[in-house]
Amino acid sequence: MAAFTLTPELAEFSPRRKYLVGVSGGCDSMVLLHWLHGLGYRKLVVCHLNHQLRGRASAADARLVERTAGQLGFACVIESAPVAGTTGKHSLETAGRHARHAFFARGAQAHRCDRVFLAHHADDQAETVLMNVLRGSSLRGLGGMRSLTEMQVDNKRLLLLRPLLAYSREELREYAAEQAVKYREDASNQSADFLRNRIRHELLPLASRVMQRDVRPALLRIAAMAREDDACLQSQVEAFSVGEFLDTKILLATPVALQRRVLHAWMQQHGVPLITFELIESIRALLPPQAPLAKANLPGGRWVRRRSGRLFIEP
Repeated sequence: MAAFTLTPELAEFSPRRKYLVGVSGGCDSMVLLHWLHGLGYRKLVVCHLNHQLRGRASAADARLVERTAGQLGFACVIESAPVAGTTGKHSLETAGRHARHAFFARGAQAHRCDRVFLAHHADDQAETVLMNVLRGSSLRGLGGMRSLTEMQVDNKRLLLLRPLLAYSREELREYAAEQAVKYREDASNQSADFLRNRIRHELLPLASRVMQRDVRPALLRIAAMAREDDACLQSQVEAFSVGEFLDTKILLATPVALQRRVLHAWMQQHGVPLITFELIESIRALLPPQAPLAKANLPGGRWVRRRSGRLFIEP
């Protein structure tokens, strides 16, 4: 489909450079791989992680990815990770995502390349936004996935590139049919055991029936507006002086939305983990000089204290 184009943000990433590309063997990632090849990307390292969730089917996925990478002339890295035995307090979906990110970080180290193409598309985006709405997410969460995301995994920088976010699942399947792209169907995509599947197969169709129209375009519109608003607020945070201390008087004079973001950035700068809305609100409660409390607990045994009109973190 000639209509597939790179966004201006991603068009700057030259086909002459090396990239990792996450390929599961399903329609979305196989279309991404073939499309990038058609655009002239010749230095791709195909990365496939076998989660060992579907026995022989998972092994067949890996064989298809390896064979296709060879046919297209790409290097291929395949690893296995028994995700089902490593969930701990996390859901299987979250454990799988963490395993993939760690896998990409290892690939980035081995191939000296921190750029990773991923096949998330518009339907994935709509599902993500709806999940984040129901979780009570912040404005950043309502923005969903970004076409360009920087993250740190095991002290390794990764730059995640999502060039298909503007295209629907239907459009990707049309591309696969027109270009004879071979892929494998993952039966687990129909399982009600996974939250995203329940959102996809139950909640989104129900919401569309209730509203008497497809709600996905509205969710994508919300995400686009939220990303723009988020960028505007973030630019103000970056202009705010965030150092060892925070002046409570200056913070109180700023809008609440900016207060929350400044506090979040300040705690991140000091390595505070698990920064929740409730934690930020407990610290905002310290700002007024007449506040009954002058101390709030932080994860890890530290705390924020107010003294002489300043906030600071004590070990």
